[in-house]
Amino acid sequence: NAPAVHELAREVIVRDDPRPLFLYLHYMDPHGPYNRHPDTDPTGLGPLPARLQRKLTPKENRSLPNYLRLPGKQDLGSYIQAYDRAIYGWDESFGAWIRWLDARNPNPAPVVAVIADHGEEFTERGSWSHGTTLYEEQLSVPWLLRLPDRSPTRVSDRVVSLIDVAPTLLAALGMPIAETMMGSDVLSDAFPLDRAVFSETEIRLGGIVDSRFFQRAVRRGDEKHIQRPSGPECYELASDPFERSPDCGATSWRDRARADIERWDRENKTLASTLGSSDSVELDPELLEHLRAIG
Repeated sequence: NAPAVHELAREVIVRDDPRPLFLYLHYMDPHGPYNRHPDTDPTGLGPLPARLQRKLTPKENRSLPNYLRLPGKQDLGSYIQAYDRAIYGWDESFGAWIRWLDARNPNPAPVVAVIADHGEEFTERGSWSHGTTLYEEQLSVPWLLRLPDRSPTRVSDRVVSLIDVAPTLLAALGMPIAETMMGSDVLSDAFPLDRAVFSETEIRLGGIVDSRFFQRAVRRGDEKHIQRPSGPECYELASDPFERSPDCGATSWRDRARADIERWDRENKTLASTLGSSDSVELDPELLEHLRAIG
């Protein structure tokens, strides 16, 4: 949990080393299994919406992975509250660590970024966890960025991507952004507001990787196109934020979205050809199970 991570981080920071420091901390608190913070009180978050306080359907219960299952819990609210407790517990620990860091008066003041690699599904599509679809509950993630010379109260409605994190941090530090980076500095006045943002996952079939089962999505503003083996889906997120009414027939931007994905696919293949290939490595069953457990 976060307190253990922060203890290790303190050991790194207090070392007598004059070099610039890049510190990456990876937290597992807000992640399955959801019982990581059973004693945390999340009442400060307020009550759950009534629509989430319901019993799991038999299908939802059957689809719940064993590693996520909470003993004796048959209602959706218990799982979401356990997840909230994990987020709340992480937040308290992270806040304490940032206060410790600030009290050291580091010079220059550090740039701090908090991001997530995925969202989490709680039966929105009848399933759980992440990595299975390209809907917003799995794609939409937080990104908090603290810069020494910026107000902490700004909230941006720009559609950004995780590929933008590195260019943004480099620009914040006054360092050059490599031309090979596909992302952009999200704080720049030149940030392209109408650019295409992409995502991809695969339908897993017993460990088989087959491009015919890839799912790809592209988003421009509130226009989102998902390319699935079962067919395309188009959503206007401003009027359909929960992606319940796919309609590509009346969508004037459908062809552009399809062309965006085709172009992105070509660019990825070109990039892959410049990187070369790596040697195959056999992973032992214990390591494979550990990798599956962390997503």
